[in-house]
Amino acid sequence: MLTIENYLTGFRHAMANGGTLPASARMDIEGAGSIHIADGQVSDGEEPADCIMHASHETFDQLYNGTLDPTIAFAKGDLKINGDMAVALATQALFEKARSA
Repeated sequence: MLTIENYLTGFRHAMANGGTLPASARMDIEGAGSIHIADGQVSDGEEPADCIMHASHETFDQLYNGTLDPTIAFAKGDLKINGDMAVALATQALFEKARSA
């Protein structure tokens, strides 16, 4: 599994290469930490956000690597989303851009 630093690098690459979100997002990864994305900036931390996603490290790794569809993870309860669903949907494009880092 990747580390929080790997994820941060990937999402920073995504944001620097045209990635956008309609509002702030936070991804809480059990056992690894949290990623906060707001105003084009990516950092680690648990700052408030318009959309908060929560998953196990294993589930998040599968989402990040593209081996698990976010809709399926959400339907199974492996991905929990609180807040603005439009932001959650927009993160899917960020995951795709992050994988190319």
